[in-house]
Amino acid sequence: ACKVLSIAFKTFGLYYLQSVLRPLILDLMKTQEFDYEVDPTRLQNHSNLQSNRTRLLQVVTSFYETILNSLPSLPLQLRTVCHILYQVVIGHFPDGGLDTVN
Repeated sequence: ACKVLSIAFKTFGLYYLQSVLRPLILDLMKTQEFDYEVDPTRLQNHSNLQSNRTRLLQVVTSFYETILNSLPSLPLQLRTVCHILYQVVIGHFPDGGLDTVN
């Protein structure tokens, strides 16, 4: 199942991912002065862990919301593959459904 999904995304998802994520990545690259490190053992002396966490959470939230809002433009082929995989999971785990794969 993972191999099928991987092939489908490589074949049909490249343009979709580029169009959805490229603007966010370019904006993120423009703000290089910010530190997003949240591992205390890897922080530089002048870094502030809490402000790094806040910035990282803002970036992750932005990516997450952008991806969710872009679902209507998800290629039909990928929607079909995801739906088929969903049906297979439900067939194998009727009581667990999507909670089985989470």
